[in-house]
Amino acid sequence: MVDVLLTDDEATIRLVMGDALRAAGHTVTLASDGQQALSLLEIREFSVAVLDLRLPRVSGLTLFRRLREIRPSTDVILMTAHGAVREAIDAIRDGAQDYLLKPFEPETLIAAVKRLTEQHRLRNELEQARRALASFGLRERLIGSSAVMVKMYERIDAIAQSDASVLICGESGTGKELVARAIHERSPRRDGPFLAVNCAALPEALLE
Repeated sequence: MVDVLLTDDEATIRLVMGDALRAAGHTVTLASDGQQALSLLEIREFSVAVLDLRLPRVSGLTLFRRLREIRPSTDVILMTAHGAVREAIDAIRDGAQDYLLKPFEPETLIAAVKRLTEQHRLRNELEQARRALASFGLRERLIGSSAVMVKMYERIDAIAQSDASVLICGESGTGKELVARAIHERSPRRDGPFLAVNCAALPEALLE
């Protein structure tokens, strides 16, 4: 079941698409204009927002950009007519997940929501697997269960979520690089490269 916000100023589209989504097992909230949708988004979070690009009071594009700011985890499907395809494509580049060209059948919208739900599930499973792998790798390389080591594991987890520079101190052979790698692997930058440089092995002039 997905919590869907459906916004369209055409009552027929709202009712038909809303009923179809509910029949597919989803929870649906309807909004008739951009201002009403924005008010709903400011007080609660939806899994998927289905927005018409042509809305009164607050335009669909303005609503989409505001949604990206206040609800970045909400997936967005845009509904558009032929004359606004370029705007929809630009919105896709800015983070919208999909767009549907009017007119379309309710089954098309249901399929689009199902695709996003599946993608979201796969992303969550991948993130959980990455965290489990990082946790396994940390305990495999950093051995110890004393109070001091447990405190260090907790500190690694906390530091990894920060963008601050980190200075790791210790005598040679105590595992400074292992700690640095553990921080990297558990951080949002884990998909980027980790580069270890042995500065002590470089001549002073070359290091400079």
